[in-house]
Amino acid sequence: MKTAIWFVLLSVLLVTQEALAQKRTRVHDPNAPASMAAPGATTNKAIPGADIAEWVFGQIMAIHAQTDPNLCAIVVLPGPADSFNIRFGLFNVAADRLDFLIMDSFRALKGQSLLHQSVFDTVAPPAGTLAVLYPPDQLGKGPAVLGFTDFTQFESAAFSTDPDTYDDLDFGATVLDMDQTVIELVYSSNIAGSLRCRGTLKFDPALNTSIANIVQVFP
Repeated sequence: MKTAIWFVLLSVLLVTQEALAQKRTRVHDPNAPASMAAPGATTNKAIPGADIAEWVFGQIMAIHAQTDPNLCAIVVLPGPADSFNIRFGLFNVAADRLDFLIMDSFRALKGQSLLHQSVFDTVAPPAGTLAVLYPPDQLGKGPAVLGFTDFTQFESAAFSTDPDTYDDLDFGATVLDMDQTVIELVYSSNIAGSLRCRGTLKFDPALNTSIANIVQVFP
């Protein structure tokens, strides 16, 4: 089991890890999709660092993944803390089918609240699909809601979001600003009494990555 999780997490960390930091003095929304950027604007994509990703994954496994028997999934948001690249990796550890993810950043930005204006650059689980249920456009005013099919144990998905404040839709949120984001997961939604899990995103300076251990809350 440990070996299987290793390769699943490593494969997506290679997609999600950003190698370079950006400065917070940009005119345009640095979290927005590249297609939304003005001509000549710097995008928030960088070449993944394989060595960094492997190290981060190893630390997550050693410190988190093996210590909680109620662990359902792991969400990672690679650093550095001041990065504008808000790209999540989601890894399903539970022996169950993951159907829905709800990501709520109402308590993020030290309680000032962030909304998810859009979800983009999605990567579905290998044998399934990923649908953005909310926001359906680039005008979101709250949580992000994703739906999956065939998202089974040891599989992974990835996605980016554009988090903004309610008063500034061009706000540049950093990885650290996302702290206290709550992630909730619904498993096997067509079965009564099926698994429900919840966790909170927290930046780990030692790992240079934000991590949410999503643990069972029902039944």
